[in-house]
Amino acid sequence: MHAAGGSAALRADNARFVTKKLWGCANEAPYFHHGRFTTLREAVLNHFGEADASRLGFLALDSYGRDCVIEFLKSLQIPPPGTEHRIVDERMKPRSWPPFPGTN
Repeated sequence: MHAAGGSAALRADNARFVTKKLWGCANEAPYFHHGRFTTLREAVLNHFGEADASRLGFLALDSYGRDCVIEFLKSLQIPPPGTEHRIVDERMKPRSWPPFPGTN
């Protein structure tokens, strides 16, 4: 990070990515170091390497199970000051939990 742009020193330590903590992830789209993925589902499906076992576990779930994981990740948001409800949708409107199959 402190090496000159294009230098061997910069490239030597530029192959590692530090995975961020999940708390607040719902507030921080787009995802990944390059911002290529706009949804949490895309981010989960594109975690290879050290997170491949988690990605495969996600894929092994049925559709409802995958949706529940995504809903959980979406719940890891930091609401803005003054938010009145503990469980809110992406527009900070109150929302019921848990979701049930066939409901929105």
